[in-house]
Amino acid sequence: MNNTNGTDGSRDRAYRVSSPASPSLPSALPSGLCALLSAFCIFCLALALTEEGGCDPAQAHAFFQKGVAQADSGHEEAALRAFKRALVLDPGLVAAHYNIGVIQKRRGNLQQAVAAFERALQAAPGAVPVYVDLGDLYTSTGRLKEAEEVFRRGTKAVPGAAILHYSLGTMLLWQEDYEKALVSLRRATGLNPADARAHFNVGWICVAQGRWQEARSAYERAAAADTGYADALCALGDVHLRTGCNAEAQSVFERALRIDPKSAWAVYGLGNAYLRQGHAEEGRAVLRRFQALSEEAVEKTRREMQALPEGR
Repeated sequence: MNNTNGTDGSRDRAYRVSSPASPSLPSALPSGLCALLSAFCIFCLALALTEEGGCDPAQAHAFFQKGVAQADSGHEEAALRAFKRALVLDPGLVAAHYNIGVIQKRRGNLQQAVAAFERALQAAPGAVPVYVDLGDLYTSTGRLKEAEEVFRRGTKAVPGAAILHYSLGTMLLWQEDYEKALVSLRRATGLNPADARAHFNVGWICVAQGRWQEARSAYERAAAADTGYADALCALGDVHLRTGCNAEAQSVFERALRIDPKSAWAVYGLGNAYLRQGHAEEGRAVLRRFQALSEEAVEKTRREMQALPEGR
């Protein structure tokens, strides 16, 4: 579970201080009296929360930490109860709203998850992880326009958050709004030059637009930013193949295979690079390796190849 804060970090410090154990009613009290006292306590608590300074951050923190422990142990119902009790004591406890949203998202309770994430953002408009999870929730259910709007809100609230610009750019890419996607993705790479996935998506768009040199440069930056990113090298190799640079393609696919020897995309690309250079025997041998790969790996490569833009 997560401790998600606003932009100033003040609430985060509250999460880490120790607090006394929460009080409980003695078990020997008659049940009717317990019910009466419970109702009275709830009334007093509601009244106290309407007064300035009436919330109890220390007790809220104790329930929050209990919820984290329960969630980490897989007891989600108990965790939800603890987080909700924390919010009664401190309605502005951003991490409690957020963690409720995470649990409800994992359980498939999408409306409850959205409501919890939105409450977290009301309390802390600068909470970047909340925008990411809320946008991901919409994305996973195919609601790309809603995801786009969430990420757009995030970039306005936290303009320096590279991940939000990357996420907005990716949503626009999936909707084939390439020019706007490029603006967001380049903003992401400007803020975080080490964001290999943002560079990769820039390359993808440039391929779709037939801008081969820009695509090549973007994939090279992606591979440099993440030296274990075999798919970036495969995409770069594909650009070399499309532009007739077959020897360069061979070299790049060989690099990809050193990173991931089971990459069906790299094996397939290398075989084609050999064939296009007239090395028929080597090419056929490599393609036999491709056919020998698992059916799942081959099918994955076919899907990846089909998803690649044609280029103009």
